[in-house]
Amino acid sequence: MRDLYFLGAITPDLTKVNASRIQGARAVPKIWSSADDTIVTTDFFGFDTSDNHFKLQGLGDVSEMGDAVLGMVAQELGTQAPAWIAIRNVSDPQIKAEGGMTINQEGDLADKIYKAYGRWSSVCSAVVCWAAVAAL
Repeated sequence: MRDLYFLGAITPDLTKVNASRIQGARAVPKIWSSADDTIVTTDFFGFDTSDNHFKLQGLGDVSEMGDAVLGMVAQELGTQAPAWIAIRNVSDPQIKAEGGMTINQEGDLADKIYKAYGRWSSVCSAVVCWAAVAAL
């Protein structure tokens, strides 16, 4: 959706409380908002690694797991698709492949990071959803 009228409602006052719960998080989240932005999705537990194990790098601006159904249906509907937006939380950083970890150990680390911080990044997504609804 190109008309992102609600972005002005997302202020540091809304996001900094939750950001304080995530080590190294930004008080103001990164928001991709141009018509050219691309979210890469996977239908498996595919996370970004510094050695590009899952070959996701360069495919888009951000990678997430499993929520591409709405975009796929909208693409199939073409001009008949209703206006829609995707609000995603990104909870996992790139996993460094150095250090002798196997891909399974890297996956365990990604899982631990999500379990520790995923709820807080989801709260931020909920704030953005409310901002979008409130701006209607």
